[in-house]
Amino acid sequence: MLDELRIDLGMGAVMVKRRDGGPIRFVIDGGKQHTTHVHNSAKSGNILLPAESDGEYAAMWLLDASLWALRYMAQPHRLEFPMNGRKRLAEYTPDFEMLAPLLFVRELESGGLFARSILKLPPARAARAELVSIVFEFKGRKDRRAQDRDYIAKLEEAKRIYHRHGVHFFVFNEVPHLTCVDHRHLPSIAMDQSAALPDSVFATAWDYLAQVDGVSTYSDIIEALGGGPSGREAAHWLHMKGAIWIDLVEFPRKETRVAMPPLLKGRRAPLDVTFLSGR
Repeated sequence: MLDELRIDLGMGAVMVKRRDGGPIRFVIDGGKQHTTHVHNSAKSGNILLPAESDGEYAAMWLLDASLWALRYMAQPHRLEFPMNGRKRLAEYTPDFEMLAPLLFVRELESGGLFARSILKLPPARAARAELVSIVFEFKGRKDRRAQDRDYIAKLEEAKRIYHRHGVHFFVFNEVPHLTCVDHRHLPSIAMDQSAALPDSVFATAWDYLAQVDGVSTYSDIIEALGGGPSGREAAHWLHMKGAIWIDLVEFPRKETRVAMPPLLKGRRAPLDVTFLSGR
């Protein structure tokens, strides 16, 4: 039995979370008839996360590799709320909740595709931007609920509840929002996050980038970090730490762009800003 926390959101709505901050449900039990995954992410406190589809799994790697995403959780909470015509409370559990600068919301509102937007270099002003909670739902290619009026109404009511509490809510189709990027190279980048490297690597990279006006290439940053496999590992490690940015929209080549990003790691939001930190 999960140790749950029930949060009154007003107007009959309740949010149910796990007290330890983990997924509110974990239905990866071997009984599914489609491909499922489990995932361990530093951005989720190294809590094992369920991915109920290939699309959700791809989204996790994108969030891991993104400099925008400071923290995220899969199946983060359950909303319970009244709806007209229903005797029982409606329930809704989103796919993901993420903590990110408000500028990322503006990027998505401008029509950007999720996968390409999440891998972009954040602008310098992101370091000063308000941090907000963003809730996502990804719809698969064969999701039968897409035309279900009752389900659509439930999502609209959930959106109203989120907006009342300053939380941004997006529903995206996996095609094209996740498929616009070939994400298969991201695990090989992310695996270097666990490398045991000295803090001096940060200074080496920043000193080099300062000499080239903050912009370089993948091959040159690797050489600046010692070259060869160790230099490549250090470059990936620094990207995953948010200390440098590598354009990971595709597998990095020699000429792939590398830059000095705004340093967002370690930022925290006030407790009343985001559901993620409001435990």
